[in-house]
Amino acid sequence: EFNATDPDARRMKQVRDPTSGDVTEIPQVRTEPGDLANTILKMAAKRAKGRRSAEGDPARSGETLVFDEIDAGIGGHAARAVGARLQELGQTRQLLCITHLPQIASLGDRHFSIVKETADELARTTVVQLAEREVVSELVRMLGADADDAAARRHARDLRRAA
Repeated sequence: EFNATDPDARRMKQVRDPTSGDVTEIPQVRTEPGDLANTILKMAAKRAKGRRSAEGDPARSGETLVFDEIDAGIGGHAARAVGARLQELGQTRQLLCITHLPQIASLGDRHFSIVKETADELARTTVVQLAEREVVSELVRMLGADADDAAARRHARDLRRAA
């Protein structure tokens, strides 16, 4: 990790995509509390730059759209409609969407868990790409259910199948 105010303290971390096995280098970032969006934007830009030349990749246009808290004030059918529109946009460009709604999250192609911890007035953000079984578990959590709730797990799987 590095302190964002000290450019000489930068370190890179290699992250392996559990689906493709590709390795991507991302900066380990230590920022001030509330600076999560800046961290995510840096990571998205790094990933987009590395993927632009990949033939057949929606990110090849170089355009990345970031939606933070796109779910504010919506739910239910409206959330599913927003998710469907985001899914359409993702066909032609790279999207990064931060959401707390399982109706939106379930429609994504790749999923990440983002955990922010604050200590000593600094924030540490950990970003991990999730494998499919972890996506279902994260959707269960987003539904507000316990990990062993069979009905919530079925619902989470149904949301993924409907994607």
